[in-house]
Amino acid sequence: MRLTRQSVVTIYREVVREVEPFRWVAYEPVQVDLKEYEGDAGWSIRIQGVSTIQEAENLMLE
Repeated sequence: MRLTRQSVVTIYREVVREVEPFRWVAYEPVQVDLKEYEGDAGWSIRIQGVSTIQEAENLMLE
């Protein structure tokens, strides 16, 4: 299996700036490593990168 960076995803965080009477809403990209996030969040799942759908299917059926 080749190593991939599938566990790193980009999410968009809302950033609000207010200067009365205006309000600007923007979205900033933030990269999140799911393996680190799952550890911090206390999830009891295993995150593993795969190269193909068949490889994912085989891992799910183990």
